[in-house]
Amino acid sequence: MIKKLLFQSQLIQSTLFHSKRYLSGLNGIQYSQVFDAINLKNQLNQLSHDAIRFTLLDNEKRELTQEEKKTDRVVQSYFPSAFYEIGVYEAVNKELSDEKVNYPRNCYYEVKLPCSSNQIIRKFMELLNTKSIRIGRILELYDYVATTVAYKYVYMQQATIMAACVDNIQFYKRIHHDRDLIVRGYPTHTGKSSIEVQLDLLQVNSRNQLELAAKANFLLVARSKESHNKAAHQVPVFKFDGEKSVRNCNILYQLGIQNQTKRKNAAATSLKKQPPSYNESLTVHSFFTSEEAKKEKKQINLTHISKKLIMHKQDQNLHGNIFGGSIMREAYELGWLCGYLHTNKQRIEVYAIDDFQFINGVDLGSILELHARIGYISEDNVIHVVVECFKVNKSQEKLKTNDLHLTFVAEKDAKIQKVFPETYSEAMIYLDSQRRVQNCMHSS
Repeated sequence: MIKKLLFQSQLIQSTLFHSKRYLSGLNGIQYSQVFDAINLKNQLNQLSHDAIRFTLLDNEKRELTQEEKKTDRVVQSYFPSAFYEIGVYEAVNKELSDEKVNYPRNCYYEVKLPCSSNQIIRKFMELLNTKSIRIGRILELYDYVATTVAYKYVYMQQATIMAACVDNIQFYKRIHHDRDLIVRGYPTHTGKSSIEVQLDLLQVNSRNQLELAAKANFLLVARSKESHNKAAHQVPVFKFDGEKSVRNCNILYQLGIQNQTKRKNAAATSLKKQPPSYNESLTVHSFFTSEEAKKEKKQINLTHISKKLIMHKQDQNLHGNIFGGSIMREAYELGWLCGYLHTNKQRIEVYAIDDFQFINGVDLGSILELHARIGYISEDNVIHVVVECFKVNKSQEKLKTNDLHLTFVAEKDAKIQKVFPETYSEAMIYLDSQRRVQNCMHSS
């Protein structure tokens, strides 16, 4: 059944591709043909995901009471003064009789931010004075929701939850700062000690219809409370009994398996483990042997910007380390600034946020050092930015904590200087970034 449904989805996508050839880009910008292609693919991905995402009808969920919201982690971390206006929802028909198993509906968690009516929240989510959404805040909110879902899956008290990576953060529509934001989270796949959480961001469109605007996948791991950095904690068995759409749950589970396989394949074929392909080697060779290949281009290292932050108590998570969402926000915003400065402050839009890795925890009181550089720019102004994060302890020892990969697009007529590698290390950054841009265009 799963293969049949996926085949039907592919057939529908093929038909839609030809019927939507002249689809406009995000936010009305006149983008390149390459971006038109990846935008089309993105729109089709939205249709596919919209058809299978986990949903609850209004009568299948309940809003938390005002007293319950006073202790809700997202509400209290974000807007404790406006808790009475923020909507927090969970499923009504829970099955909690056996803590050795769990179900998607048990862990469903929804947050609604009233950006349309609450000026404080609206300003908090706004980017500069552009009336655009601040994506860094979205990432922060994502992390809160994902970890809340994961804790629900392990019945809150059984284990410590740690984020391992975030991938497949895609933006289907323009996200407006002055419209209500709804983020829904639910588990889609589990391993022995891992939980994959799907996040859906929804907003009303110009016709006042609620539609899917973005999605993300968080992979989280459960660790023993006694030694949360070492011993794995076995999570409950994942079951779909009693769900209204077992078919959709099974499809999401199979996609979770695919995501797991993709992560393993990406790690196995990474340039950190495997040499470049023949064609990639020719590309690198041209940069090192031909001045023409570097003509009118900028060295990757010259696009580098960085910043250092002291880690304060206000940003700590439940375990005393620094909250992953705040690191995601800082890393994304530095990456965006890197692209913005390189394009001479021209308008750029994020297309995808790929493969945010949580390598090591960041301790309270340590220094977080962030570095961003342009890795690759296509001929059609698709820009890839690489961000690396390190923690620096009191002995000035440096340890990598996070990697982040960002793909932006600029207007097709914008004159943006391309980049080239000067060292072998930069060449690997260039090739990896090029691969990621190509994956944006061709992967499903």
